[in-house]
Amino acid sequence: MRKFNEWLAVRATLAFGNMWTTYLFFLYGFLPILFPAAMDKLLYWSNTVQLWSLPLLMVGQHILGRAAEKRAQEDHEAIMAELAEIREMHEELHQLVKEVNPLKKVVEHHEHHPHFGHTMANKHMEHHNHPLSLRGPVVHVKGTIKKVEDDAIHHGVGHLHFLISIDEILSIEGASADVVKGETFCAVRYGDNMGLSERIKGLKEGKPIEMQGEYIDKNHAYHSIGNPGDPVLHFTHHPVGFVIYEGKRYE
Repeated sequence: MRKFNEWLAVRATLAFGNMWTTYLFFLYGFLPILFPAAMDKLLYWSNTVQLWSLPLLMVGQHILGRAAEKRAQEDHEAIMAELAEIREMHEELHQLVKEVNPLKKVVEHHEHHPHFGHTMANKHMEHHNHPLSLRGPVVHVKGTIKKVEDDAIHHGVGHLHFLISIDEILSIEGASADVVKGETFCAVRYGDNMGLSERIKGLKEGKPIEMQGEYIDKNHAYHSIGNPGDPVLHFTHHPVGFVIYEGKRYE
């Protein structure tokens, strides 16, 4: 019975709450003018309809409002459930970012030089962790000295500066041989525990020389004293390279 009462109240509320019912009552208001003799009966039925329709409409509105509240509650619960899922996903993403960031730093550490920001070798090599490394490939070459420049001295540490033309590539690791081209600027460190133990004496133009070190191609070489932009061969000492000149090995 309750379901029927609620169904009837809702249907009546919906029926009264439309424009066709409004038009009907509007026309009903003209009936006393058209039929004056039936005015009493028309007023009676008008009052009767008001008496039973008012509580009926109130019940219907209450039921409809209750249904709207239920839908709103269901929508709220669904939204809160989705929000909880989003928060959970956000926490997982945040945790993932925390895990990825150290890995990203490791990758960047292995791929980019901390100061110059470039990568020249096609793989990570053990010497790349050394503070003097520019993360280039290691080449072993024979060449001919073209020009000997003045030494560069900084804070008691010396660098021999000279140009060579590479005659033969004996080996290369970390790049293909075609990256090694032509005239090369050599910077050989000496005078401290990070470079050669002694200065190479008697460097002369036209003399043959054999070297191993880290090779920086022309596109990545930075300008320095004595080098306007040629490829660079450096790190020609322990733990990467060495120099053989006039039968003596320096490393």
